[in-house]
Amino acid sequence: MKLNQLYYFKKLAETQNFTKAAKALYITQPSLSYSIKCLEEELNTPLFEKKGRNIVLTKYGKIFLEYVNKSLSEIERGTQLVQNYGSPSHGHIDLAFIYNMGHQFVPKLVSSFSGIEENKNITFSLVQGTSKEVLKMLKDGKCDIAFSSYLENEGDLVFKSITKEELVLITAKDHPLAKYDEINLIEAKDYPFIVYGERSGLYKYIQDIFKKSGFEPIVKCSIEEDHTICGFVESNYGIAVIPKIYTLSSFNLAVIPIKNPKIERKIYLVYKKNRKLAPAPQKFLDFIFERYHIDKEDEHIENI
Repeated sequence: MKLNQLYYFKKLAETQNFTKAAKALYITQPSLSYSIKCLEEELNTPLFEKKGRNIVLTKYGKIFLEYVNKSLSEIERGTQLVQNYGSPSHGHIDLAFIYNMGHQFVPKLVSSFSGIEENKNITFSLVQGTSKEVLKMLKDGKCDIAFSSYLENEGDLVFKSITKEELVLITAKDHPLAKYDEINLIEAKDYPFIVYGERSGLYKYIQDIFKKSGFEPIVKCSIEEDHTICGFVESNYGIAVIPKIYTLSSFNLAVIPIKNPKIERKIYLVYKKNRKLAPAPQKFLDFIFERYHIDKEDEHIENI
């Protein structure tokens, strides 16, 4: 069964006349007759019957027409949607990013892009997750562009450093370390830590920081998400090393800068190598390159 047969069938059902239908479809009457004959043979059911000089649908044809109308309507909707996605001014962008990028960075970026007149009809789907989850979505084709920490062994992805975050030590306000204005991380070695889970891009990075500081932390529990870590620290369940995000102020915490070692982690713009993007995502990617002065050609990663 071919798509054009369904269009021919629908038009013939509307006109009830082979000559009128063929003329409307810009095909010959024999071609139309042959197409309908093949369709009826494939269905093993008569779809039309003669009525005077015209033809009308059989009861089977009426049933089939109902589903043909629904199918063609969905195809036309899908075609229009994909064409819109393919338009640089009416397209759609699927963006994935790690949790803490949703506080300020991504909202400001998307708002700035959408504030440009020619981009106002471009829509976004925004999804958050851990670095591993975000990069898996990117590799599986479920998003166009991502923001995450760097993960090793991702050779089919391009990582471009886009911003940095300072990492700080957080404690409950009544914790013994809360009195410090700044701290050497080694001074926290005797206290239990809440650490990021292995799916987080910060997991390995912070573990390496502990090693460089000369101790292995006492781990009370591991958690994936920043705000949940803050909640447990606020409850004095443990202390934690966490990015200095502005929402820390919404918790009753002591936020202590770490002076040794000084810790910053990079956040990366990530996209698939050698993947052709639709016009709207490509336009957004170019906007990011220009806004943050990123070299499109250089794929080398420095100071991870």
